[in-house]
Amino acid sequence: MTVRIPSGRFDAFVGSLSGLMVNLDNKDIQVKDVTEEYVDIESRIKTKKEILARYTDLLKQAKTVAEMLEVERKIEKIQTELESMQGRLNVLKNQISYSTLTITF
Repeated sequence: MTVRIPSGRFDAFVGSLSGLMVNLDNKDIQVKDVTEEYVDIESRIKTKKEILARYTDLLKQAKTVAEMLEVERKIEKIQTELESMQGRLNVLKNQISYSTLTITF
């Protein structure tokens, strides 16, 4: 059985499970620190947003259709990358907010 528990209640939940178990053969708790990845993605998102702002300014200054199309292609690529990074950041936020506990009995 797999359950998701708010991180702040993990210890209390595990403690209550231990009290319910008559015969506990094994308890293995593993932690995955996602801080480095989280900070890295936040930093890359900030940088991409700054680049996007510069390209948006360049688009306003474009004089030919070819220039406009080229800048729009760059903007679209950056927006796609931003959406991907934001999605990963959301996953990490969820992992931080909730602990996943797998119980085998």
